[in-house]
Amino acid sequence: MPIRLDRDGATALVVLDRPEKGNALSARDLLHDLPEIWGTVRDDATIRAVVVTGAGDRSFTSGADVTDPDLLRRIGTASDQAPMRFTGRQFEVWKPILTAVNGRCFGGGLWFLGDCDFALAAEHATFANPGVGVGMVVASGSVSLARRASFAAVLRMAVLGPHDVLTADDARRAGFVQRVTPAGSLLDAALADAAAISRNSPAAVEQMIRTLWAAQSLPLDAALACAEAAQAAWRGHPDAIEGPAARAEGRDPQWAAPEPGPGR
Repeated sequence: MPIRLDRDGATALVVLDRPEKGNALSARDLLHDLPEIWGTVRDDATIRAVVVTGAGDRSFTSGADVTDPDLLRRIGTASDQAPMRFTGRQFEVWKPILTAVNGRCFGGGLWFLGDCDFALAAEHATFANPGVGVGMVVASGSVSLARRASFAAVLRMAVLGPHDVLTADDARRAGFVQRVTPAGSLLDAALADAAAISRNSPAAVEQMIRTLWAAQSLPLDAALACAEAAQAAWRGHPDAIEGPAARAEGRDPQWAAPEPGPGR
């Protein structure tokens, strides 16, 4: 299967697994496999965090598989169809999503960066949006990424296309990724972050993610009102009582079980 769903304790590991194709994404990947995987991740209450990465050490993903005739037909008639959805956030996954960029992150791979909560990259990773070099407009991932990283860096990459390839350190400075690691320790670092998150209140983590994503597109006054409303609604939640009590008693907290399913 070109996309795998593995487990590491409470962490789901989503692996783009077509190394012979640079982990490029086919029509089946985008329209069937990824939506199915995100539904599983969203609805499984035992999953507390998600790491998305690519197989091998050469590519995270090279973007769309332009040799896939089904995908080319889909792109050619895109105006007649609903937009493709393939990231966790598009499927109402409000668990923490980490992206571990293990090599080239090109084109549609930028969408995974734009829609994740934070990202790590191996020191040899590279980033580009080469679409305009072959006459294509690959804008959705850039729009998503520009809302959370340097707009100028995203725009420069978009218009220079294959002539602007960022290194991992470039990407960190532009805010695309938050941490750069040696190649051999990338996955361990991402899984360690995910495991640490999983020890926190899952309901509180979800509420923080929802609140910050909702607030980021609002004017400051509205964003602060959004945060204050979330804090007020949280008062009296079982985890808000259990956490301080567990600390005072010197024991591990017993967090409330998260509610399953979307839209919670």
